[in-house]
Amino acid sequence: MIGFSVLHPALLLLLLLLPAGWVAWQRWPPPLRGRRSQLALGLRLLVIACLVLALAGVRVSTLPQRQALVAVVDLSASLRQSQDQEAAAVRRLAAAKGPDDLFGVVSFGRGAEVELPASLHPDFDVFQTQPDPGYTDIASALQLAANLVPDGYARHLVLLTDGRQNLGDAAAVVAALRAEGVRVDVLGIGGQTGPEVLILRVEAPTELRAGQAAVVTVRVRSSGPADGHLVLLGAGGQIEERELKLAAGVSSYSFQLPALEAGVYRIRAELSAQPDTYPENNLGEAVIRVLGRPTVLVLEGTRDEGANVASALTASGMSVERRLSSELPGDPAALSRYDSIVLVNTPADSFPHDGMAAIATVVRDLGRGLVAIGGGTSYGPGGWQGTPLEEALPVRMELPNRPEKPKVAVVLIMESMESQRGDQVALGAAEALIDKLGPEDQIAVTNGDPRCATGGSMLIPMTPVTDKAALDRKLEGASLGDPPSYLCYLKLAADALQKADAAVKHIVLLGDGDADADWNAGGSEYHTVLANLRSQGITTSVIGINTHGSQPAMVFMADIARLGGGRFYESNDPSQVPQLFLKESQVALRPWFEVERFFPKVTSAGNLLEGVPLDAFPELGGYVVTSTKPNAEVYFQSPKADPVLAAWQYGLGRSLAWTSDSNGRWTAGFLRSSVSQILFARMVGWTLPSAQGGRLKLEAVPSGDGLEVTASGQETSGATLSVTVVQPDLSTETVTLPAHGSGQWQGRVPAAQVGTYVLHGQLRR
Repeated sequence: MIGFSVLHPALLLLLLLLPAGWVAWQRWPPPLRGRRSQLALGLRLLVIACLVLALAGVRVSTLPQRQALVAVVDLSASLRQSQDQEAAAVRRLAAAKGPDDLFGVVSFGRGAEVELPASLHPDFDVFQTQPDPGYTDIASALQLAANLVPDGYARHLVLLTDGRQNLGDAAAVVAALRAEGVRVDVLGIGGQTGPEVLILRVEAPTELRAGQAAVVTVRVRSSGPADGHLVLLGAGGQIEERELKLAAGVSSYSFQLPALEAGVYRIRAELSAQPDTYPENNLGEAVIRVLGRPTVLVLEGTRDEGANVASALTASGMSVERRLSSELPGDPAALSRYDSIVLVNTPADSFPHDGMAAIATVVRDLGRGLVAIGGGTSYGPGGWQGTPLEEALPVRMELPNRPEKPKVAVVLIMESMESQRGDQVALGAAEALIDKLGPEDQIAVTNGDPRCATGGSMLIPMTPVTDKAALDRKLEGASLGDPPSYLCYLKLAADALQKADAAVKHIVLLGDGDADADWNAGGSEYHTVLANLRSQGITTSVIGINTHGSQPAMVFMADIARLGGGRFYESNDPSQVPQLFLKESQVALRPWFEVERFFPKVTSAGNLLEGVPLDAFPELGGYVVTSTKPNAEVYFQSPKADPVLAAWQYGLGRSLAWTSDSNGRWTAGFLRSSVSQILFARMVGWTLPSAQGGRLKLEAVPSGDGLEVTASGQETSGATLSVTVVQPDLSTETVTLPAHGSGQWQGRVPAAQVGTYVLHGQLRR
């Protein structure tokens, strides 16, 4: 049998273009003769006809010659007096089937039961099944009936009901079945015998976290004015009761649930009303699964950098564990116990081996969350480019192309390489670095004088890079000293940079690490100085030239870079200094930061920002510049169209990027506002595994050697649904499902193995 359907019948009127085209061809014929003219006309008309049929959505399909008819019969309390009428209707349907057709019966109330399997020779007289009559769940009955039909038969369901459902969503199921080619007809049974009040449904989130606030909505339909008494029960007792004045039509009543601990809760609504004909349908239920409090791991680049974020998460009811990023477990199994991982200004070199790969694995394959928070040593400046972190995040570390860049101020602290040739190479490397700077940038270079006198210790005091030739002349032939301590020069650099007008302030220390007397005697002063520099947004990188073959000296130099929030480069060959300077300039002196005050522009109204007071959002002072990936959703954007808050689905998990900071470098006013705690908690909450089912409803039923998948969710224009299938052997496959109507997707995914399948859907524009 050939099936024929049209999605947009009105567009078939465009076929009138065919005779219009023929008339136009006759009146203004082209310079063609005979058969060539007829062929050209025919081809043009054929193209027009094909385009019109495609736009109208004409579909021709081959349907099975045989059909299976299943009667889906409502045996709920509201039809208790009509069961003889229903039985007679079922017998008539069975008698009317074709000789090669199957016939079956499904009865339902609260649940659905198979009264008669689909067979060629049905034998039905009266109903033998007795489903719970207190509820009417049409949706589950239709799903069961559709699955009764074996392959090779057209599916035809006839629903016998009075339509008074109070469980499930029958309309959504019917739409999904129609998309699968299932015909659903309705035979109305019973009738309105008097005033009627019923609970249509109880709406509640299917899943919550312990302590999370939630709202339950009870929808009531009344045939006319009535007085009602509504009681909401659950969590071991009565939640709330209300006296109602019902009007004709549908009314909604919302209830705030108390904080619930982990467990499964049945929320029950009971309504008594006068006048009312069938009190049996005045019940409604919803089931809520409450998971335990989420456990979040906050990783910080230096001690206490994650304090503000951890405080906000703790206040929202999450269980928080703080660690240095260097203490991260490198095993995905150890990380899997955390629901989400938050990175606070963590440079790439602070992670242990395979640490970043382990984070990406638990997000992609285990559905955990990831939140990355910016700062001077995160994203591009933190060396995340090309790492598993960049792959997992919704932003790239690439910088957008634009003519303007922030001003840079840099101090080079130079120490003698203890050879004339080595010193000349180092000074030549400084010239090469200066050549990378622009006229708006500033540079200062120290000479390593052991006395570190304020005046005589600077080869070049802080000055704009407007005359590079003059700066090169100052470096040519200069001599470098060998100071006993780097502390004095770090303080000189701090003084110079504090006075500089620049968005990027950076120190590069070049030395062999033998000036460590102060570190051994009292390393706390280094800690204090470097921490003070970082609090002012000044970072410090170190190039260690191991001319003495001393590993403790290189450890000392690496510690300075770590505490200074910069990078450490090690070599035993002074000739490599130019390449190391060039590498550092490419990372540290690029325009990674935008430091201008702005109010972020809201560019998406997704559920990530639910509860965030956007009308009172504070001003920000800067952010780390990144580029948005194609499939990411940008929620906050800067005036230069850079992402400030972006998120996306990564495999089975979610990841989010906040490119401003959380410690006051650019967010002092933001942190003083209550908005900061709300936003940080919402950012992490959005990535939690339990938060991922609220937007998209995904259902699958076995069919042959695959799964028929239907999905419904928020309408997104032009979106397709990408479904990741985790098979019983834990291998994965991704299938794209096309849209079938507004907010509906339907398709088939492979399922060749026996076992449990896990499906995860992601909308893509």
